[in-house]
Amino acid sequence: MPTLTIATCSHPSVYSQEPDDILLQAALHQEGIATDLVPWDEQAYDWSRPDLVLLRSPWDYPLRSAAFLSWVEGVSQLTTLWNPAHLVRWNLQKTYLLDLHLRGIAIIPTVWLPAHSPVELASLMQAHGWGQVVIKPVIGTSSREAHVVSFQTLETGQRHLSRLLEREAVMVQPFLPTFYATGEHALIFINGVFTHAMRKRFGLVEGLDQAGQQSIPVPEEEQGFAREVLQRLPTVPLYARVDVVRDHRHVLVLNELEIIEPVLYLSHSQEALGRLTQAVCHLTRQASRERAVGSVQARTSALRRLPLALESPKRSAFTRTLSFT
Repeated sequence: MPTLTIATCSHPSVYSQEPDDILLQAALHQEGIATDLVPWDEQAYDWSRPDLVLLRSPWDYPLRSAAFLSWVEGVSQLTTLWNPAHLVRWNLQKTYLLDLHLRGIAIIPTVWLPAHSPVELASLMQAHGWGQVVIKPVIGTSSREAHVVSFQTLETGQRHLSRLLEREAVMVQPFLPTFYATGEHALIFINGVFTHAMRKRFGLVEGLDQAGQQSIPVPEEEQGFAREVLQRLPTVPLYARVDVVRDHRHVLVLNELEIIEPVLYLSHSQEALGRLTQAVCHLTRQASRERAVGSVQARTSALRRLPLALESPKRSAFTRTLSFT
């Protein structure tokens, strides 16, 4: 039976209760795919055992990004990994936004600050004419360490920025009013096909927390924009979430492209769950067949090499025997 491992994280609430993982695991079970849920950093687990490893909820990787990337590279050498390692590597740091911008995708204006940069936040905001900004790490998931700062909260904002820069690179962006009003639209794609969208509104106090999520229809303009984003990638991702928002001119811009561990809101779309289930089944069975063929070829190659390694005078007779079997 083909085997699949869903890579999650060791935090108990995520490991045991992430709705997307539970729904997908149940759907795969019905299709005859044996599935394990395993934290990505579980050292006792044999990652060469499954035919395919599916990245879904390794949400603690920003805390150990170097170790996570090393694990991704290692697993991709042992078995099939989706989304693949080259996409994960590219998407790990939010500097991918700059790459997409250079390829013609509109993004929120961003100031990129290397770790240990001496930055005065007030001067930065004044220089760009930004009255309110979002500060967040270049490597991060969800709202980790994201803070909204205005001129009224500069002192707190400067402390937060300085603390982050002591250990990691940071990005600063203007906070768009549409985050308060219409919210951010998250468009979900499975195997390159748009399935559904969610509206995410934010309630801002100290940090950046999602106050509400709602399934919504989205216009073709937004779907087309999201497809253009995905067309810039070298490989069609198995799953992707394209988060878009409108700027102060009502122009559509990319906020984030998530292809490592996005929440896909599968409970809101049977189409998305069905497409993902079928795609994962196909990839897992394909990986299982390829592994079986590779094993046979390896054994055959070993048998063919075996006579060459024998130095016995009877080698030629043994070779003739092998040639008939």
